[in-house]
Amino acid sequence: MAEGLFLHSHSSVSDRFAILDETDQVAFLYLTQKGSQQPMRDAIAYMRVQPPKEVDWKAMAENGNPPILSEEFASDQAVITDVEESSFSFEWSADGNSAVLVFRGDPIALVAESEQIGFSKAVATPNKLTNPWDQDVYRKLFGR
Repeated sequence: MAEGLFLHSHSSVSDRFAILDETDQVAFLYLTQKGSQQPMRDAIAYMRVQPPKEVDWKAMAENGNPPILSEEFASDQAVITDVEESSFSFEWSADGNSAVLVFRGDPIALVAESEQIGFSKAVATPNKLTNPWDQDVYRKLFGR
């Protein structure tokens, strides 16, 4: 599995990290535990490949591969292939317990300590990996 971008941001308020970890097929946004780089929440940020018709998440996990979205769950914004480090930035909530990944000025994925499952514009249908983007949650956590 080829490695792609690996970017991070640290919140001095909460002592957490927000991490973008990209492989050759998918990119995840992670929120870490306080004082650690151990992920506690995640969200699929985007796909690097077109979503296949079907995906066996159990088989992917058994083979040590990160899960990807199938057509059933992917939105029309799921695939992003033209990426470079400067395309991304992170934003933190005031308390440092929520982070947003921003792509070219547009927030695309959100992870929060208070939300068991993250949110992403790459997702069209709720699933056990990531929820579709929720503007109300974004507004509540980030005041926008």
